Amino acid sequence: MIRTGEQYRDSIRDGRRVWIDGERVADVTRHRMFQPLVDIRARIYDMAHEEQFRPVMTYADEHGHTNPIANRLPTTQQDWHDKRRAVETVLDEIGGVVTRVGDETVGEVWSLYDGQDVLNEANPRFAENIRRHVQLVIDRDPFHVSANTDPKGDRSKPMPASSSAAPNMKPQRPMRTRPSPNQPSPTGATLNCPTMLLVSFATSARPT
Repeated sequence: MIRTGEQYRDSIRDGRRVWIDGERVADVTRHRMFQPLVDIRARIYDMAHEEQFRPVMTYADEHGHTNPIANRLPTTQQDWHDKRRAVETVLDEIGGVVTRVGDETVGEVWSLYDGQDVLNEANPRFAENIRRHVQLVIDRDPFHVSANTDPKGDRSKPMPASSSAAPNMKPQRPMRTRPSPNQPSPTGATLNCPTMLLVSFATSARPT
Protein backbone atom coordinates (compact mmCIF):
# COMPACT_ATOMS: atom_id res chain seq x y z
CA MET A 1 0.00 0.00 0.00
CA ILE A 2 1.02 3.63 -0.22
CA ARG A 3 -0.05 6.15 2.38
CA THR A 4 -0.87 9.80 1.89
CA GLY A 5 0.79 12.71 3.63
CA GLU A 6 -2.30 13.31 5.71
CA GLN A 7 -2.43 9.67 6.81
CA TYR A 8 1.16 10.06 7.96
CA ARG A 9 0.32 13.19 9.93
CA ASP A 10 -2.67 11.47 11.53
CA SER A 11 -0.50 8.51 12.54
CA ILE A 12 1.77 10.69 14.68
CA ARG A 13 -1.12 12.52 16.33
CA ASP A 14 -1.53 9.53 18.59
CA GLY A 15 -1.01 10.95 22.06
CA ARG A 16 2.72 10.21 22.13
CA ARG A 17 4.66 12.13 24.78
CA VAL A 18 7.21 14.41 23.10
CA TRP A 19 9.25 17.04 24.93
CA ILE A 20 11.72 19.62 23.60
CA ASP A 21 13.54 22.25 25.63
CA GLY A 22 11.34 21.44 28.60
CA GLU A 23 8.14 21.97 26.60
CA ARG A 24 5.51 19.26 26.16
CA VAL A 25 4.60 19.18 22.47
CA ALA A 26 0.86 19.07 21.95
CA ASP A 27 0.96 18.32 18.22
CA VAL A 28 4.24 17.36 16.54
CA THR A 29 2.77 18.09 13.12
CA ARG A 30 2.30 21.77 14.01
CA HIS A 31 5.15 22.53 16.41
CA ARG A 32 7.68 24.96 14.96
CA MET A 33 10.61 22.57 15.57
CA PHE A 34 9.00 19.55 13.91
CA GLN A 35 6.55 20.81 11.31
CA PRO A 36 9.14 21.51 8.57
CA LEU A 37 10.40 17.92 8.70
CA VAL A 38 6.92 16.45 9.04
CA ASP A 39 5.81 18.46 6.01
CA ILE A 40 8.72 17.14 3.97
CA ARG A 41 7.94 13.53 4.86
CA ALA A 42 4.27 14.12 4.11
CA ARG A 43 5.29 15.55 0.74
CA ILE A 44 7.23 12.38 -0.04
CA TYR A 45 4.16 10.29 0.72
CA ASP A 46 1.99 12.47 -1.50
CA MET A 47 4.46 12.27 -4.39
CA ALA A 48 3.70 8.56 -4.72
CA HIS A 49 0.06 9.43 -5.52
CA GLU A 50 0.76 12.10 -8.14
CA GLU A 51 0.77 11.22 -11.81
CA GLN A 52 4.08 13.00 -12.38
CA PHE A 53 5.95 10.93 -9.79
CA ARG A 54 3.95 7.71 -9.42
CA PRO A 55 5.89 5.69 -12.05
CA VAL A 56 9.17 6.46 -10.29
CA MET A 57 8.00 6.23 -6.68
CA THR A 58 5.90 3.04 -6.78
CA TYR A 59 5.69 -0.46 -8.21
CA ALA A 60 2.99 -3.13 -8.49
CA ASP A 61 3.66 -6.42 -6.71
CA GLU A 62 2.64 -9.89 -7.88
CA HIS A 63 -0.82 -9.38 -6.38
CA GLY A 64 -1.36 -6.10 -8.21
CA HIS A 65 -0.95 -3.99 -5.07
CA THR A 66 0.81 -0.66 -5.40
CA ASN A 67 3.73 -0.22 -2.99
CA PRO A 68 6.55 2.31 -2.52
CA ILE A 69 9.69 1.49 -4.46
CA ALA A 70 11.80 2.57 -1.46
CA ASN A 71 10.49 -0.36 0.63
CA ARG A 72 10.79 -3.02 -2.05
CA LEU A 73 13.07 -5.93 -1.16
CA PRO A 74 15.78 -5.69 -3.85
CA THR A 75 16.65 -8.87 -5.69
CA THR A 76 18.05 -7.55 -8.98
CA GLN A 77 20.43 -4.82 -10.09
CA GLN A 78 17.50 -3.01 -11.69
CA ASP A 79 15.80 -2.83 -8.30
CA TRP A 80 18.74 -0.79 -7.04
CA HIS A 81 18.69 1.46 -10.11
CA ASP A 82 14.98 2.08 -9.51
CA LYS A 83 15.63 2.99 -5.90
CA ARG A 84 18.41 5.37 -6.88
CA ARG A 85 16.12 7.09 -9.36
CA ALA A 86 13.39 7.44 -6.72
CA VAL A 87 15.81 8.95 -4.19
CA GLU A 88 17.12 11.44 -6.75
CA THR A 89 13.54 12.40 -7.63
CA VAL A 90 12.71 12.98 -3.97
CA LEU A 91 15.81 15.08 -3.34
CA ASP A 92 15.16 17.16 -6.45
CA GLU A 93 11.61 17.81 -5.27
CA ILE A 94 12.38 18.68 -1.64
CA GLY A 95 15.58 20.57 -2.36
CA GLY A 96 18.04 18.08 -0.90
CA VAL A 97 17.83 19.48 2.63
CA VAL A 98 16.69 16.29 4.37
CA THR A 99 18.77 13.18 3.71
CA ARG A 100 16.98 10.63 5.92
CA VAL A 101 13.75 10.11 4.08
CA GLY A 102 12.62 6.82 5.62
CA ASP A 103 14.41 4.17 3.60
CA GLU A 104 17.91 4.07 5.08
CA THR A 105 17.21 1.69 7.97
CA VAL A 106 15.07 -0.73 6.02
CA GLY A 107 18.27 -1.36 4.05
CA GLU A 108 19.86 -2.64 7.24
CA VAL A 109 16.96 -5.03 7.62
CA TRP A 110 17.64 -6.27 4.08
CA SER A 111 21.19 -7.02 5.26
CA LEU A 112 19.76 -9.17 8.03
CA TYR A 113 17.47 -10.80 5.45
CA ASP A 114 20.64 -11.79 3.57
CA GLY A 115 22.10 -13.13 6.81
CA GLN A 116 19.26 -15.44 7.74
CA ASP A 117 21.63 -18.41 7.92
CA VAL A 118 23.60 -16.60 10.63
CA LEU A 119 20.44 -15.67 12.52
CA ASN A 120 19.24 -19.27 12.35
CA GLU A 121 22.39 -20.37 14.16
CA ALA A 122 21.15 -18.43 17.18
CA ASN A 123 17.42 -18.99 16.84
CA PRO A 124 15.30 -19.71 13.75
CA ARG A 125 12.69 -17.27 15.04
CA PHE A 126 15.06 -14.37 14.32
CA ALA A 127 15.05 -15.05 10.58
CA GLU A 128 11.30 -15.54 10.63
CA ASN A 129 10.92 -12.17 12.34
CA ILE A 130 13.07 -10.46 9.71
CA ARG A 131 11.01 -11.93 6.86
CA ARG A 132 7.81 -10.82 8.56
CA HIS A 133 9.22 -7.36 9.19
CA VAL A 134 10.26 -6.91 5.56
CA GLN A 135 6.75 -7.78 4.41
CA LEU A 136 5.14 -5.55 7.03
CA VAL A 137 7.16 -2.58 5.79
CA ILE A 138 5.99 -3.24 2.24
CA ASP A 139 2.37 -3.70 3.28
CA ARG A 140 2.03 -0.76 5.69
CA ASP A 141 4.44 1.85 4.31
CA PRO A 142 5.74 3.21 7.64
CA PHE A 143 8.32 5.95 8.07
CA HIS A 144 11.14 3.51 8.83
CA VAL A 145 13.91 5.00 10.96
CA SER A 146 16.40 3.86 13.57
CA ALA A 147 16.23 4.37 17.32
CA ASN A 148 19.61 5.01 18.93
CA THR A 149 20.21 4.26 22.60
CA ASP A 150 23.18 4.49 24.93
CA PRO A 151 25.47 1.44 25.40
CA LYS A 152 24.00 -1.02 27.86
CA GLY A 153 25.71 -2.01 31.09
CA ASP A 154 25.07 -2.29 34.81
CA ARG A 155 23.50 1.10 35.51
CA SER A 156 23.59 0.53 39.25
CA LYS A 157 27.37 1.06 39.15
CA PRO A 158 29.01 4.43 38.52
CA MET A 159 30.69 5.19 35.22
CA PRO A 160 34.49 5.15 35.57
CA ALA A 161 35.83 8.68 35.21
CA SER A 162 38.57 7.52 32.86
CA SER A 163 36.28 5.68 30.49
CA SER A 164 33.47 6.79 28.23
CA ALA A 165 32.29 3.22 27.70
CA ALA A 166 29.62 1.64 29.83
CA PRO A 167 31.09 -0.76 32.43
CA ASN A 168 30.31 -4.44 32.64
CA MET A 169 29.14 -4.69 29.05
CA LYS A 170 28.66 -8.28 28.01
CA PRO A 171 30.70 -9.29 24.93
CA GLN A 172 28.68 -10.13 21.86
CA ARG A 173 29.44 -12.96 19.48
CA PRO A 174 30.41 -11.23 16.22
CA MET A 175 28.32 -11.91 13.14
CA ARG A 176 29.86 -12.67 9.78
CA THR A 177 30.23 -9.50 7.75
CA ARG A 178 29.35 -11.21 4.46
CA PRO A 179 27.14 -14.11 3.43
CA SER A 180 29.16 -17.27 2.87
CA PRO A 181 30.62 -17.65 -0.66
CA ASN A 182 28.28 -20.51 -1.57
CA GLN A 183 25.23 -18.47 -0.48
CA PRO A 184 25.17 -15.28 -2.58
CA SER A 185 23.40 -12.25 -1.22
CA PRO A 186 19.82 -12.19 -2.62
CA THR A 187 19.45 -8.46 -2.12
CA GLY A 188 23.00 -7.31 -2.77
CA ALA A 189 22.99 -5.63 0.65
CA THR A 190 26.00 -5.91 2.94
CA LEU A 191 25.61 -7.59 6.31
CA ASN A 192 27.41 -4.92 8.30
CA CYS A 193 25.65 -4.99 11.67
CA PRO A 194 28.14 -6.41 14.21
CA THR A 195 25.73 -7.16 17.03
CA MET A 196 22.10 -6.23 17.04
CA LEU A 197 19.87 -3.86 15.10
CA LEU A 198 17.22 -1.83 16.88
CA VAL A 199 14.49 -0.60 14.59
CA SER A 200 11.62 1.69 15.42
CA PHE A 201 8.79 3.14 13.43
CA ALA A 202 8.62 6.91 13.47
CA THR A 203 4.93 6.54 12.73
CA SER A 204 2.14 4.28 13.68
CA ALA A 205 2.41 1.13 11.59
CA ARG A 206 -1.33 1.07 11.23
CA PRO A 207 -2.73 2.97 8.23
CA THR A 208 -5.39 5.43 9.24
